[in-house]
Amino acid sequence: MRRGLKPLADFRANVKYSCKRKVLTNLTKLKTDLIKCFHNKLRFNSTMSSETNSAAQSTTGADAIDVAIASGIDFDGTPIPQAKLDLYKQVMGLEAGRQRSGVSNTMRSRIVRIGVKHLPQNELDKMLVAADFAPLKDKEVAFYYGGK
Repeated sequence: MRRGLKPLADFRANVKYSCKRKVLTNLTKLKTDLIKCFHNKLRFNSTMSSETNSAAQSTTGADAIDVAIASGIDFDGTPIPQAKLDLYKQVMGLEAGRQRSGVSNTMRSRIVRIGVKHLPQNELDKMLVAADFAPLKDKEVAFYYGGK
């Protein structure tokens, strides 16, 4: 084997025999590290415009929470306690290793979980049916809309 291919062969052997969960946990850590690096670049670049700076401090959008967690800084500027960050990373590592059942089911679950925060029950139900998803289940209605 050529000298330059040995590290590649070692890498393949390690991936082949390593635990799937460990690989996925490492990928999650890599994503977290990349988000943290990106956040730090935006936050500490003294030459950036005020427009870019306000985007870095944004509390809106799907990635705002991920960026805050990766940086360890809450939206109000206070540090997130290490115990909370450790527990979050541990649970997200477990989730990263979980087998998925299907994209359509996951899409519906996300639509319901997020839609209930923004839409009345009858409107969300109609939208689900119109998109060829199952309507809201009785247990979803009771859980999400029961106390309202």
